[in-house]
Amino acid sequence: YYGAVSARPVPARYRVPEPVMSAARTVTLRDTEVRTPEVEKLWHAPAYGNDPGGHAYALQVLAEIMGGGDTARMTKALVREGKLANSVYFAYSPAALDDTLLATGGDPANGISPAALEKAIDG
Repeated sequence: YYGAVSARPVPARYRVPEPVMSAARTVTLRDTEVRTPEVEKLWHAPAYGNDPGGHAYALQVLAEIMGGGDTARMTKALVREGKLANSVYFAYSPAALDDTLLATGGDPANGISPAALEKAIDG
């Protein structure tokens, strides 16, 4: 025990914003240990606390329709009917402090290239 700690003002928290994207960014990671490729696409999206237009609620509904389980539209179109992927997802988490991400992707079925799955995800 070192004694009481005196109160002091807490400095304001400065949150560094993500730079504005002016072009698409693509990252390809390769490793000889990875046997199953995966496709992932991400977009910046508003969170509840940073959404003056109220889009977070619509994006939450969209994420549920597109990726909300085995009956979701992406699973039906790309896994069960299209046989292009083993699994797919469409996710959105609006509870972040700043902007968040809208994410979609999946792992291609045997014989399907990641590029073909990406094209199918793009619709």
